Order: sequence, then C-alpha cells, then structure tokens
Amino acid sequence: MIKLNKYIQAPILLLAIILLTSCGKNRSNEIVEAQHIQRWIYSTMEENYFWNDDIPEETKLDFFAEPSSFFNKLLSPKDGKRIEGGQSYAYSYIVNTDKKPGTKSLRQPEYSYGFDFRGIITNIEEKNQILAQLFYTLPNSPASKAGLKRGDLIKAIDQKPLTEGSLANLIGGEAINIEFYRPLPDGSLNLLKVKLEDAVEVENNPIFMYKKISNKTGYLVYNHFTASKNENDNEYNNQLKALSNYFNGVEDFILDLRYNNGGLVSTAELLHAILAPTNQLKNSPGYLLYRNDKKVAMDTPEKRLGSDGTNLDLKRLFIITSSTTASASELIINSLKPFIEVHVIGETTEGKNVGSLGYTRENWEMHPIVCKVYNSIDQSDYSGGFEPGIHTARQSNAIKEYQIQERLNIGELGEESDPLLQKVLQYMAILPKPKTDTRTTIKETKFKVLGSSIDKRRTNNLIVNPLEN
Repeated sequence: MIKLNKYIQAPILLLAIILLTSCGKNRSNEIVEAQHIQRWIYSTMEENYFWNDDIPEETKLDFFAEPSSFFNKLLSPKDGKRIEGGQSYAYSYIVNTDKKPGTKSLRQPEYSYGFDFRGIITNIEEKNQILAQLFYTLPNSPASKAGLKRGDLIKAIDQKPLTEGSLANLIGGEAINIEFYRPLPDGSLNLLKVKLEDAVEVENNPIFMYKKISNKTGYLVYNHFTASKNENDNEYNNQLKALSNYFNGVEDFILDLRYNNGGLVSTAELLHAILAPTNQLKNSPGYLLYRNDKKVAMDTPEKRLGSDGTNLDLKRLFIITSSTTASASELIINSLKPFIEVHVIGETTEGKNVGSLGYTRENWEMHPIVCKVYNSIDQSDYSGGFEPGIHTARQSNAIKEYQIQERLNIGELGEESDPLLQKVLQYMAILPKPKTDTRTTIKETKFKVLGSSIDKRRTNNLIVNPLEN
C-alpha cells in the first residue's frame, strides 16, 4: 500500500483508501492513473508558470478534480484582467482537444462562416436592438459567397431576433438564414435576407489588405501574427517579407491592428525588423523575462529579416487600434517607441505584456503564462494598455483627438470613408482637416458594445514557441 501524506483532505483520503483496498486488491496504480494529468499540470506549472510562487501548496489541492478545474485553482490573481462588474479572465488556459466546442473563432479556420463581428445595442429605427456588426468577410467563405460585407448589421437568425446569448452562433455552425441591415450612402438602411451555408474550412491570411495611399505612404491591415498555415513552412512570414519589398521607399506607414489580438513572438520580431530604423538592425528589440529573472533576448532585426526582406527605416509610425488590440500587436508599439514616434489612433489597447508556452499531454493542451515582455530599454509598463496618443522612449502623451471608437458608420477599409483612417490621414496632412463632418451617418444615439468574435480569442496569447510535449 502506498503511503499517503497526512495532510490530504479527509474526503480525498477516504476515496484513496477505498480505491486501494477495494476487493482486497492493491489499487495504487489506479490512483496514479486517476491523477496523472493533474500531476503533469502541477509539475509543469510549478516549473514554468511566471507566478509560480502563487500556486497553492500541494497539500491544499484536490488531485482528483477534473483537469480544467484543477488547472484554474493554480492560477495567480495577477494572471489576466479584471473587467467591469467585478468579472475577470485569465490569460493562462487549458483545453481538452477531444471536446469539440459548438462554436469556433476565425483563428480556428477549419470551422467558420468567414467573418469577424461585434455585438452592439443601438436604437436605430427608433427601437433598441441587439445587432452584429461585421468588420470584414474572408474570401471564399460562406459569408462572402452570400454577399455579406463590412458594415452589415445582422439582426436575426432563422427569424429570431439576436440576443446576447445567440451572438456566439454567428461564429460557426450549420447553415442558417439571417436578416440584416445594409447601410446606404444617404444614411438609410436596407433590410435584406440571405442564407449562410454550413461553416467550412476558411483560410484566414493575416495580411488582409495592403496598398500605397500615396507614393510615400503605406497602409497594411494585419489581423494576427501567424507564420504559416501549418507547422512545416513560413508561408505568411515569407509573404510579409515580400510585402516589405513592395513598400520600399515609403516614408510614412499606417499599420492597422484594430482586429489583431496577437500571436507569435517570431512574427512580431519580423514586423519590427521591417518597420524599425536602419541604425537598429543589429540590436535586439527587447527580451523576455522568465521566472527566476532569466532573460532571453529576441532576435535582432538583421537576423529576422534576412536577405529577402526590406527594412523601411521609418521615422514615425501610425497604428490604428481597438480595445481588442493585444499581445504581439502591443509588442510592436513597445519595441519601436524607443526609436521613433508611434502614433496610436483608435481605442486603448488590451494591455497584455506577457507571453505563453504551449504544452501537451494526451488530449490536454495547456498554455500557461511563462514570461513578461520588455523592450530594449527595459520597459514593460503597459499592463493598462497603450492609450491613443504619441508614444516615445521618454513618455506617452495621451491625445484626446486620437481617441476614436468605431460606431455604425465604419466605412470601407483602406478608403477615406473609414473614419479612423481618415483621421490618420488628416494628422499626416495628406488630407485637410474638415471644418465640419459632412458625412451622412445612420441615426443612432444609443450605442453599447457587447463584445466581439475577437473577444472569443482573448486566450490567443503572445506565443513564445510551438507546443511542447
């Protein structure tokens, strides 16, 4: 019979004794088997978790608890964010890969209608309604085939008005019929109906849109920091390098990260290498601080860019953000502000200045926070997010005019009809500042955001390395 720690709680001890002595047989192997995932979780977290000093003592834990519940008991109060109403969410997470969730996000492209959206409450047409406002649709997706586009406002699924609970059904599932408003140039709304076919595998290339607004001004909508469609190549990183050659010669750059909530450190290093001043190519953009004060420097821009990419040698950078801009997106702001003016226009970012590693055992996949992110001058002070304004090495100046929330009139990405891009171009002096806003808008006075499909990806941390077994 195995020897049990005398401090184990009585119910657990009783269960262990029953398992060990049932039918007169030694069942110690059964206890080991019943706890092996929990033991793996505990030892991995104890060794790697950034706040491992906050993990409860082993004697105070129930190693027979369901693995997800057991994992959550190990998390530090410093892990994640507290939001309105006293609610909170952690950045570290664990998933059972055998259980297929009823809905998946665009970052799980094998199961999607092909659009990102946010839920809103507004009072258009003289009544309060919950609507889903589309940010964009992906090529060759059920959404694009149905003719949906940016700015459409979904109001009903299968003839049932949207509710907060039913918003998640728009991420992916079986074929559905939807009713939606399409805003018209005169500010009126056209009510339409379409059928969305079954969610399918949809490619979500992080390079969503790019263009030269002028010979000296580049624009890129970059939606997540992903190196490739699979683990065997660097297809998306190679496309990003090719894109740097296209932008060669621009003096100003607009990086649209409003729908980007993070991804790989290595891809963020590549984008930094493209945008950074040339005199910084041999210097690391920063480092990752692990527990026990272990520092790991990021790759230099020179190494990450290689010979097939172009450094743009920027003197200033304009970044469009939202409240879901996070993680690797914020690494870009933090790593570049020691050297150039970084203008942030939109909303205050998430404030995720930490990174995770992935570990797998059988059908469990665990992503604990393992490090904190610093730039080259030892700055990591953005847990409250980057406010709209101008950020430099010495200070961050909030600018009221830079703070803009997307409402119903969101225009077209890459066009002056997009209020955020229009504002950036005005500050860059490409466009004159209008005396009054002459754009026709949809009439609404009540406007509240309920969350978005991008929020569903909050656990998409800054990823240090691929999964480890």
